[in-house]
This record gives sequence, structure tokens and C-alpha cells, in this order.
Amino acid sequence: MNTLKSIFFTTMVTIIGIAFSGCSDDDDPIPPFSITFSTAELGISSDNTEAEATVTFSRPATVSGAVILSLEPGGLVYGESNDYYASVEPEGNNITLPFVSGDQSVSVTFFAGSASAIETEQTLSVILVEDSDNTFTIGTTGTLSVVFAENFVSPGSSVQLDAGGPEFVKQAFIDLSKQAVSNTDKNTWDLAFLSNGFHVTLNATEEIMARQLTDKTSLAEVTASDTTNFAQEMVIGPFSSLAAREWIDDPSGDLTKTAIAAISENNDDNKVYIVKRDAGNWKKIKVDRSGDNYSIQFADIGSTSFEEVIIQKDDTYNAVFFSLDDQVALFEPEKGQWDFMYGTYTTFSTFGEPIPYNFSDYIVINRNGTESAMVMIDDNTTYEDFDLSAASTIDFSTEFNIIGSSWRDVFSGTVRSDRFYVIKDIDGNIYKLRFTKLTGDDDERGRPSLTYELL
Repeated sequence: MNTLKSIFFTTMVTIIGIAFSGCSDDDDPIPPFSITFSTAELGISSDNTEAEATVTFSRPATVSGAVILSLEPGGLVYGESNDYYASVEPEGNNITLPFVSGDQSVSVTFFAGSASAIETEQTLSVILVEDSDNTFTIGTTGTLSVVFAENFVSPGSSVQLDAGGPEFVKQAFIDLSKQAVSNTDKNTWDLAFLSNGFHVTLNATEEIMARQLTDKTSLAEVTASDTTNFAQEMVIGPFSSLAAREWIDDPSGDLTKTAIAAISENNDDNKVYIVKRDAGNWKKIKVDRSGDNYSIQFADIGSTSFEEVIIQKDDTYNAVFFSLDDQVALFEPEKGQWDFMYGTYTTFSTFGEPIPYNFSDYIVINRNGTESAMVMIDDNTTYEDFDLSAASTIDFSTEFNIIGSSWRDVFSGTVRSDRFYVIKDIDGNIYKLRFTKLTGDDDERGRPSLTYELL
């Protein structure tokens, strides 16, 4: 009997050992993520002498490693005094871009060298190299063409945007004609001081609000008692009120309907505003003119002293972006180098009362002359057959939110297949564009794909 018990015990230990062995981490490795160029083509010209190549990951890296790019320069010679060079020095014809756990992309910038013959079109091919450790695989766009040409205008491409994944911590920008995509941290600024006229707008990507104190023109007059109940009233989301519509900028981009009124030449007419940033970090501000520029005074609500900063206009950009932590921030690309922005945006809810609501997967166009229109597909109109003559019959709009969230179904989480868009950029280039996927390769939001074609 004891022998039988011993055999039984040994057998069970063996079975349990096998079971635990079968569940070991070694037998269930983390699958590789995929990497892809965010676009298939970039252009370098005399007006645009650099191009950033971005490799996006289907999900954040869980280990450290490196992406290797293989360069096929054709007749182009590397070197700052030659045809082209890069922000990361190649070893032979390979560029190594390290990444660490948590990274979601890597990038390198290519520049025109001082001897670059832009007038004769040439192409630098950049190819993603397979990973021998199987940390990642190559996704849909494994080759990038950097075209050196005097008047490069993209004929169209397939592109993936990246707003930082499902957390939407960034805003993505695209320049269709240069086939250039980029993104920036949306949390680095509060107010935008426009270069055209005297207008101040709010960071609608980060739910900033501003409320005028109609009887106050000096920060010294404002105390915490002036903001009683503001925390309950200045709200964006399902518990917002119709009154809160006045404390955000009109989503259309209409500068006559901004939360902060146009800045008067008479400083005594400019009111104090309470700016809601986040819980416990509200500010009181007053903006005046300073010659051809702006002056802003700002402080915590209960403070008896304040800071003052002169904001100098910069016509290279639509606006100068400013954080109330006392710093100028870089947000948008130069005003002539993007067509629309993708990410989050504060607009009015499309269900129930039109109250302020922050949408994800939202698109606004560049206020610097970009125009757009939505085209519905029917028996007489298809994306494939739509041409320049058809584009001449549609009405373009310059409203910021002409595209908005209309390209995707809010409830099903899919791209709408019954419509596409036409976009006219500042240079008069006209593109047709449609969205092909709402999510990235890992099915997470914040990385949609689109395709577009020059008409």
C-alpha cells in the first residue's frame, strides 16, 4: 500500500510539474510589435530643405532595442557639403535609431546639403531592416522615398497619423503636398496669441476654458471670492451647462466668437478673465496690446502680485503659443506647412443639448487658407471617379470643424464608408481624401490611416 501511495505521489508531482512548466513565461513570449513608416514619400526642395522620417510602433515597446534603416542613395552623395545629410550619422549605408521600453516611435531628419542639385529630381530610398531578435516585424510601409525636387508636390499616398495612442497625449499634423506628418505634445500651452489681428484663443485640445469678469479690469481687484461656484459651473463634458458655451471658443474658428474678446487698443476696455486649466491650478489673466504685440499679466487667483510677459508676434506661425507656467511653447508647425490637425478637440456635443464636450478622433483644418468639403457617395459619385472637374462644382468651407468627427461612426468605432473629403491647401493644390481605418495595427485608437490623391 505504501508503495502504491509513493507511486501516486510521484506521479502527481510529475503532472503538476509538467503543468507549471507548460505555463511558464518562456513558453508564452510577448508577440512582436509591428513598425511602419508614417508615410511612403517625403519631399525636399529649395523651399523645404528638411524632412522628418518617422517610424511608428503598433504598440509601445516593452523592451529596449533599435530600428535600423538601410539607405539606398542612388546618385546622391552623403555629407553636409554634398547632396544630403541626416540628424543621425549613418554607419556605411545604415542608420541606427535606438528605442527604450515605452517608446511608440523613432525618427530621423534628412536635410538638403549645400551642393544638393534640387533642380534635377533624385530619390533617396530608406528601407526598414528586419529585426533578427524578432522584437518587431515590418508593417505596411517598409520603404520610404525621400524625393529631392525643386517643386515637389505629393501626388498622394497612404498615411498613418499618430496622436500618441488611446491616451491622445499628442496632436498630429499633416501637410498633404509635402507628404509630411508630425505630432506635438498637446499639454504644453494654454493660450494662443494670433499673428493676424489681436485675438487670443484657448487650447481646445486640452479643455482650457476662460470666463470674463465683466466688472474687473485689474488683477489686483480679483480675489477668490470673485470665483465662487466657478468650479461647479466651468465644466466640459456630460455635466456641462449651456452657459459654458460662452467660456470656450466657437468650434468653427470664428474669431468673433472666442471666449476672450478681441484685444482692444484701449487697455481700460480689456477685462480680467479666469482661466480654468485643471483642478487647483486656475489663473486670473489680463491681456493688453503692447505696440504691435501683446502683453499678458497673470497670477494665481488668490495672489496679490502678478507676472507680466510681452508676447511678440511671429508671422511664420498662425500664433505664438503660451503656457501660464510662464513659457512660450512650440505647438503647430509653421503656418504654411500643415493642412489639418488630428487628435482631441473641444466642440459642442452632438447628442442632447449642444454643451461643451471634448471629442477624440477629431479633425480641424488650418486657419491659414485651407478649405475643405465633404462629398457623399451615391450612384453618381464615387471616390475613384471623382476628378478635378467634379471638385470645381463643390462648395468649400474654411470652418475649422468642417471635417470634425463626421468621418467616423461614434458608436461603432469604425470609419464611415459613405463619404470622402476634398481639401484645397494654401497653394491651391486640391486633394481628395478618405479615411481607411480608425485604429492602428493593434486596434487601439489614436492612430488612424487615410489615403489621398492629388486632383
